[in-house]
Amino acid sequence: MTPRKSVAEQAYLWIGGRRLRSTSSAPSLNPSTGQRLGIAWQAEPQHLDQAIQEAQRAFERWKSLTPEDRRPWFRRMKILLLERAEELARLIALEQGKPIVEAWAVELLPTLGLLTYLEQEAPRLLRPQRLQPFELLFADKTLELHLEPLGAILVISPWNYPWLLAASALLSALAVGNAVVWKPSPLTPLVAEALTQWIHDAGVPEGLVNVLHGGGTVGAALVQRPEFQLIHFTGSTETGRRIMATAAPHVTPLVLELGGKDPMIVLEDADVERAAQGAVWAALMNAGQTCSSVERVFVHRSLYTDFVERVVHLTRQLRVGNPLDIRTDLGPLTAEFQWQKVHHHVKDAVERGAQVLTGGGRPRGLPTGFFYAPTILVQVPLEAPVLREETFGPVLPIVPFDTEAQVLRWVHAVPYGLTCSLWTRDPERARALVRTLRAGTVTLNDHTFSYAEPRAPWGGLGDSGFGRSHGALGLLAMCHVKTVAYDFTPRSRQLWWYPYGPTLAALLRRAAPALYHPSRVQRVRALLHLIRRHWGELRAGLSLANLARRGLDWFQR
Repeated sequence: MTPRKSVAEQAYLWIGGRRLRSTSSAPSLNPSTGQRLGIAWQAEPQHLDQAIQEAQRAFERWKSLTPEDRRPWFRRMKILLLERAEELARLIALEQGKPIVEAWAVELLPTLGLLTYLEQEAPRLLRPQRLQPFELLFADKTLELHLEPLGAILVISPWNYPWLLAASALLSALAVGNAVVWKPSPLTPLVAEALTQWIHDAGVPEGLVNVLHGGGTVGAALVQRPEFQLIHFTGSTETGRRIMATAAPHVTPLVLELGGKDPMIVLEDADVERAAQGAVWAALMNAGQTCSSVERVFVHRSLYTDFVERVVHLTRQLRVGNPLDIRTDLGPLTAEFQWQKVHHHVKDAVERGAQVLTGGGRPRGLPTGFFYAPTILVQVPLEAPVLREETFGPVLPIVPFDTEAQVLRWVHAVPYGLTCSLWTRDPERARALVRTLRAGTVTLNDHTFSYAEPRAPWGGLGDSGFGRSHGALGLLAMCHVKTVAYDFTPRSRQLWWYPYGPTLAALLRRAAPALYHPSRVQRVRALLHLIRRHWGELRAGLSLANLARRGLDWFQR
């Protein structure tokens, strides 16, 4: 295929497969230098109408295909992504700021895995499912679940993983059979342009993915539209609350992937070296701009000193700088407002008595860009915002604990519930603690990898949102689940239809213990009594062959 420029200079509106400009634009900045990379054309009111109409039209054609029919598009996208991966990793590093090695590891490779998963497993997961009736009186019925596409859905994606999080929602929607109107983050429009061009070049039918650039005003206007059959939003908890309120009048279903304040619990029998290595990576990867970053570490007091020393040593070895350099470990934060928030949390903690063991501001030798030195905090008061609010930066507060009850109380003291990790060598103790932890994902001796596993459902509870993406449950969230029940037996009426009277009342009273008594012996006795007294009605109202086939299930209950 034809080589492409590594960095597009304009992000267009995509409506019905056409690239459009508008009367206004906004810049895209390089967070390493603060310099302009390009511009994004901003959506205007008429573009919203056009995009929704195009999505609805494209959906009518796309929904008629089976999941098997859609497989070739995912295969073509995978081939094309493999060809363009190097230039895309460079673009992600330039516009979002994560090191180019991370762009490969946490943006592109997981997308390739997701494409393979959707190509291979979506047809099986989405095919109609036959259900065996549980009720013996419904032995003549056939039940099926049909998983059907919803229609036009709205995807609003964030800037911290501008490729993966958008691709995950878009590709899952397409696999199910939906069409999409997508509003990317205004901070990373050039990555969105490359992603849209990639989908278009793979031959996905025009109008299935329509892209509208803009800020909060555009997002708010889209959320108000009644045409959307689902809103899939990834972003802050505050914005998620506003979306819930705006979507409520139209009863629009939502999948909300919101913030996190994820804890890491290091028990007294943990491997200190593994736990320290894991904490540094999971807290500082992507400069801490991950909803499932480790934002709080609770370490048993017996390991606390060794753990802190090892974490500080590892953190001081990290190289902060140009994200295009393959030796760089941490790039800049993506935006100045995020830098200011991170620094505010650190300063507040210090004013409350916390100690900075390393980091705490701009790294030496990097006078420009939104760089923040990886920071380790100790002696942090539990009421400090850095332990209660999402920081979303390269900051790791470490707190000692003495008992399980104490650490569980601290872990659950915040309203978030996205992920949590537990570090121990005792599988039985781990299983017991897992049952007590309130989180969408609990990981043992690792942290924040499961989003890259396409079979693992992703989502949280509380202020971390609701609904799931990824895996069978993620596809199900983008489906209309239709129950189909049919009966082609030749009889003219069912047992429980009119007319009511003493005979039906007696039959139902005798059927109750025969169907539901907890004792098998009592059920058999009641069934024999039922047959003896109501053989005529049963024979006229039910297929005896179907009853016999279902009898074993009934007896084994």
